[in-house]
Amino acid sequence: MKLMSGPDTTTALVMLAISVAFSGRVMASDGITVTDVFGHFATGDTVTINGVGFGAKSPALPLLWDDFEGHPIGAGIGDPIVGSYSRIGITVYTDANSYSGQVCAYSNIDGTGGFPGLVANWVPNEAKDAFASMKFKIVSSYGSVAPHNIKLLRLNAHDPDPTHGYPNFNIGNECTQTTFKGIINHGLLGQIYFGGFGDLPNPTGWNSLSIWDHMGDPDTANGFAGRCINDQVNEIHDRITLQSGHLGGLRSAFFCGYISHEGHDVDLYLDDLYADTSLARVEIYADTGFHEMQVPIAWSDGSISVICNSGSYAPGTEVQLVVYDADGNVSPPFSLKVAR
Repeated sequence: MKLMSGPDTTTALVMLAISVAFSGRVMASDGITVTDVFGHFATGDTVTINGVGFGAKSPALPLLWDDFEGHPIGAGIGDPIVGSYSRIGITVYTDANSYSGQVCAYSNIDGTGGFPGLVANWVPNEAKDAFASMKFKIVSSYGSVAPHNIKLLRLNAHDPDPTHGYPNFNIGNECTQTTFKGIINHGLLGQIYFGGFGDLPNPTGWNSLSIWDHMGDPDTANGFAGRCINDQVNEIHDRITLQSGHLGGLRSAFFCGYISHEGHDVDLYLDDLYADTSLARVEIYADTGFHEMQVPIAWSDGSISVICNSGSYAPGTEVQLVVYDADGNVSPPFSLKVAR
């Protein structure tokens, strides 16, 4: 079943106080709480989450959600479950190395010429907020990918070319900064630049990557952005200044496959892609695994309905459910079990 969605043009200009991180997550807010969850929590089923302080999200659906299930193996990527792609590159469906379910996406990256990246565009309605998440696995015929600079995920800013923009999230030894926190300027056709990390956290398996950005008010240091790698908050910028005249807003999420060195080929596998122009979202996680994005279909201040995505968690697994509001505040975790 395909679910339709569109850009959220009502995102408020707000400030998030990103405070002490624990277990890879920002500190929970007292103002947002989950009180109970009703329904059969299994992939594809709908549950209702009740609580207080969820705020507003319109539309309730994200801009993009795709788990790649139910498509012919070897065919080019088509319609995602929610939303659409504005570019699909050379990405195809495969049943090799799937993260969850039976199918994932695959691109062979040969130097800089392949352009395999998937792009979810939300122009002309540029957004002040954006969130994107994906699972990825990289297989290199050269062994470690450390000598390479592989661009994995971007939230693109105002630029006539949808393949450009920042931030870039790079894998490789060319960019090694990981824990910087300070004043960063939005400007020069892009936004902030996040450092990479020396090698894959899980060199032989699947990894998880999420990024978020709130651009704030022009010439005011009230923007913020962050990155979570394998469910650990890896980098946070909390005093970002949007420079007047440089950027009109965010324009797309680019699930990249770009590698900076000609002649170095890698196989890139992607699964469970999610993008939105709101920071409001629902996730589950456990201490032994990654966050899994849930797909909201109705959203009010006291109740949210989501289509469940148990992802890599088997039936019977105890997981924690959290709700983020549009300001980036997160609820204390609510425990539940994946249904058998």
